[in-house]
Order: sequence, then structure tokens, then C-alpha cells
Amino acid sequence: MKPEDICVRKLSVYLAFVLLLISISVSCWHVTGAHRIHNYPKEVIFWMMPNGPIKEITPTKEEINEFAEKYDLKFEITDPSGEFPPHLGNGSHIVIVDLNIVDWASVISQTSILKEIDIFEKAHPDIKIKLKIIGWRSAHEEILKAASKKRYPHPDALQMPSTWTAEFADKNILMPLTDKVKEDVDMGLQQYYDCSLSSCKIEGYETLYAIPWFLDARVMYYWKDIFNEADLTEKDIKNWNALENACKALNKQFNGNITAFGIPGGKEGKGKEWVLGHNIIPWIYGSGGKMINYKPSGERELCLSKEKVRDGMTFYIDLSLNGYTGSEDFNSTATEIDNGFVNRRYAMVYSGPWLLKLLKDLNVDKEGKIKSENVGTALPPAGKAGTYTFIGGSNLAIWRKSGNSDEAWEFIKFLSTNKESQTRYANATAMIPASREALDDWAKMDPLLNPFRDALIAGYGRSFPSIPEWGRIENILVDDLNSMWKIVGNQTLPPDKRKSMAIKKLEEIDKKCYTILNGLPPSIVSKILFFIKFLGIILWEAIVGAIVGYALTRLIDFLRRKKVKEKERLNSI
Repeated sequence: MKPEDICVRKLSVYLAFVLLLISISVSCWHVTGAHRIHNYPKEVIFWMMPNGPIKEITPTKEEINEFAEKYDLKFEITDPSGEFPPHLGNGSHIVIVDLNIVDWASVISQTSILKEIDIFEKAHPDIKIKLKIIGWRSAHEEILKAASKKRYPHPDALQMPSTWTAEFADKNILMPLTDKVKEDVDMGLQQYYDCSLSSCKIEGYETLYAIPWFLDARVMYYWKDIFNEADLTEKDIKNWNALENACKALNKQFNGNITAFGIPGGKEGKGKEWVLGHNIIPWIYGSGGKMINYKPSGERELCLSKEKVRDGMTFYIDLSLNGYTGSEDFNSTATEIDNGFVNRRYAMVYSGPWLLKLLKDLNVDKEGKIKSENVGTALPPAGKAGTYTFIGGSNLAIWRKSGNSDEAWEFIKFLSTNKESQTRYANATAMIPASREALDDWAKMDPLLNPFRDALIAGYGRSFPSIPEWGRIENILVDDLNSMWKIVGNQTLPPDKRKSMAIKKLEEIDKKCYTILNGLPPSIVSKILFFIKFLGIILWEAIVGAIVGYALTRLIDFLRRKKVKEKERLNSI
């Protein structure tokens, strides 16, 4: 063997030995957990949408700088216009701002979550929260992008609207949390109400994919002094018949100067008016109906045009057709209706806890009169099946592929179960605490909050079905309800015609949603199957015909050639 070959062989052995030692060292480092010792604080990226009141005026650069300094922030900015630098502020808390999907007004309105993050980090110095705020209109698409694109940034933890949880769980985007809940001694599901906990699962399954954060419920608001002038009290809106009589009394007393009941119909060009779907819940369930019917065959159907639900929806529509709502309501947003109530244009409205906060923040009218003291709240009127109201809100989830799931769990658990955090955040955002213990303290702050609490305690709350298809259904529901209210408000048509057209629109919604829930309608499916079968028969006959034709052609050709050969043989003799 040549000396240089011996040298190469020895070098190869030494190199293999060194690589073996490195491999053993790395394995020991991971097994013992040593790799975690010097890797603190762990960074948890938290995505959320703007919650609570949002400032309507766009802040200046100076105001944004002051905001960053006040809350010890460092902004990481993506700005397509180039107006802002990539980084702004030198604080210890990082906030990601992508101006493609959120505006500055939404960002600087989220002071309440910044306070919760600061409190959490002081209690958990080994965890650092990096916040990203996403506009509501962009949030759904942004989550899908993060799940489908490998190099697209994704969160560790995220806010999950109650109607989205089942969809994203079904898409394998969210981490199952059932085991974490069982293993955590501080976590008890009994602290949540069933109507909110059900939105953390896929309907029909017990696996948890989120935990509740805050709730959104609706009650009736009314002006006590306006009711008094019409000789009415809260008892006069306890059920549907009483509500209709109260509307008649208010119309008679104020002769159109004050509208009895404000109902939003949605405004063209203002985006989706999601509350249109929320507002039909009392009438659907109050009439003894439900959102979705499950047939023995396994088929599912939306029930807006079915008998019981149709009765409730007809009563709701008749409130407008009978002149108890304003002529401008059919082209109004929920915010405009709320503001109309604040300005005493409506005697009553159906709204959430944010309206009470708005009333208290404004506090006085032009004459200096305390407005909130004259406000009353009550549960929605009862139909023949009882009293019901909409319950929505947001949950907290962990990204399935998060590398910091344990730290993310600690953070969402703090937001969901810590009594003080629940109360603080609910007060700041004008929402409702998700935990029972925090809800009791929250309701004690103002008697006007009692109907919200009572709706949850008594089980009057109803949420949308927690099914993966609900996101697409809700889009159709909101758009077509908007169209329905435009029909109801069309003064050029007689009331009976408007009602029949509105009911027809409900039937259209059901048909559209049937396709989403079950695929194509049975009539279309049967026609397609018949057509495929028909094509199959034709194709089969064509193939058989071609084979038989080819065989006959070959046979005739064989016989012809045989005859020619026989003739040639005879001629040669």
C-alpha cells in the first residue's frame, strides 16, 4: 500500500470518530434538555384581530411614536407605501404591523391586550409575547395563507372567532388541546358555559381545538322615559305579542318622531354586516325552530324557510312591514342603528354590551342630561318556544405546527382562566368574560348587565352550529339577508308582495346552503348520474361495436385473401 493511501485511510478513521462523538453529544444535549437551558426567553407569536372600540381618526406619526414610547413598544412594520420605516420605537414589547392587512387606528386601539401581555410576561420572565394584529376583513385569508405557504410566517397562538374554529380545526391548522386540558391541574372546563365551549369543538366530536376567551351576547335596550310616555314598562316587551302591542303604542304616542324598534338591514358598499345573521337567532329559536336539520339519511339542511323557523322570521319581517321600524333602517349598519339609539331616534334596539359602554362614554346629551340613567336592558321577547338570544365571541387556539406550543398554552390559559385578566379585558373591550367566576364579578358592576349574565346562566344563549362549512354558509346568509331587507324596504311594492318575496329569498338561502352542506342537490345528482350512465352505455356499445366490427373486418379480409390464394393455386396447375 502506498504511503499516501495509508494517510488517507487514517484521516478517514479519525474523521468518522469525530463525527460519532459529535452525534453522541448532540443526542445527549437533546435528551437531557440542555438545549433549553440557554434558550430563554422563548418567543410566542400571537395573532389577534382588533377587539373593542376602535378610534375612527388615523393617528399621525408623532402620535404613533408617543404610543410606542408610552407602552414600551417596538413596531416591526411592513408598509407598501414606504411612509414608515421597517422599525419604529425602541421598547421591549414587539408588535408586528403589516399595513397591507391592518390600519394604524386598529393597532393603537388595542391597549387592553398590551396590558395583559405586560402582566403575563412579568409573571413568566421565560416567555416573550410578540403581537401581530390583523384586520378582521383580512384575518381569514391570512390564516389560510400561513397554513398553505411554507415560507409564510405563522403564529404560535391566535384568536379564533367562534364561527371559524371548526373550519380551521377541520383543515388541520389548529392543535388539539384535549390532552393539555386534562394534564393541566389549573384547567377545568366546568368554568365555561356550554354554548361557548361547544364552539371550541367540531360538532359531533369531543376533541377541543380552542378554549373560550370572551363572549358576545345580545339583549334588548330601551329608553325608560320614552316607554313611560307611552305608558309602557319592561314587562310590555316580555313576549312577541306584547312587543307588537308596545310598538303600536309607541307609534301612536310619538307619531313617527321616534321609531319604535331599530333593525339594521346592512348598507351597500360597507362590507358584510355580520350582525344580520346574529339578529335572527331570537326569532328562529323562539318559534321552536333551529338553524340546521339533520335527516335520518345523513343529509343536512338549513331551516330558514321551514315551517317553524318561517313563522319566527315572518313575525320579524312583519315588524318592519307594519311600520314599527324606520324607513332608513333597511340601508343602515348596526353601528348606525346603535348611534340612532344613543341619539334617542329609536325607543328600543337589540344590541350587545358595547352599546352600554358607548352610552356611558358619551354620558350626556346636548342638554346636559345623563343618558345612561334612563336606559333599561331586558332579555329578548319570548316566542312560543321561549326566550333565546345570540351568543358569539372568540376563542384562543394554538397553531398545530408551533415550535413553542407549551409556552403558547401558558399564555392562552392565562387569558382564558385568570379571573382578573378576564374581567379587565371584558371591561376594556365591552365584551363578556367567558369564565363563570369572572362573569359574576363583571355583572355586579352595573345592574344593566344582568340580562347578559341571565341569558348565559339560564341557558338562553344559542350559537351558530360549530361545523366546518359554517364560514361559507354565513357568507351566503349575510349577503342574502342584506338583499332580503332591501326587498322588505322597497316602498314601491305592496306589503304582501314584499313579504312573499322576502320568504322566497329565505328559500333561496336554504337551497344555496344545501349544496355546501351536502354537495349537489339530489335532483341534480340524479340527473348527473343518469347522464354518466347514459354516456357509459353509449361508450360501451361503441367499444363493443368497434371490436365486433374490427373482428368482422379481419374475418372478411382473411376469407378474401384465402380465396385469392386458392384461385392463384388453381391457376398455376
